[in-house]
Amino acid sequence: MTAASTPAAPSAERLQAFVAQGLAPVEVQLAAMAEAMVSGHPDGLQAAATALRNAAADFSRCLDVPGAAQAVAACSPLQARVRQAGTALAQHRTQMARRMAIVDRAVASLLPDVAAKKAVTYGAGGAMRSRFG
Repeated sequence: MTAASTPAAPSAERLQAFVAQGLAPVEVQLAAMAEAMVSGHPDGLQAAATALRNAAADFSRCLDVPGAAQAVAACSPLQARVRQAGTALAQHRTQMARRMAIVDRAVASLLPDVAAKKAVTYGAGGAMRSRFG
């Protein structure tokens, strides 16, 4: 096989453009997720979370391309965008965890029997009678 017939590796600029193209949907979905959390509509929040998860998975596959991670490291603006997306994702995750804790507490205060039954580790939960009296 000659050098002329060997496919050339993509240039750094081409890889950077490829990664930037994969990152753009993540940035759009992060903004949509923030908007959905502010609105508080459960269906919109679920749809935004699903779309964000899919966009993040697609972006992860972009970074699996040989040379893509090095292309990001060589480009400061792209590196800053990736870092900013990671920070936003961590903030959204923290906000969702806080929201879930608040919802769990509200459910426990409104429906204490349901919350108590859910916390049972062993047995069927609820009142149990002894066979001996």
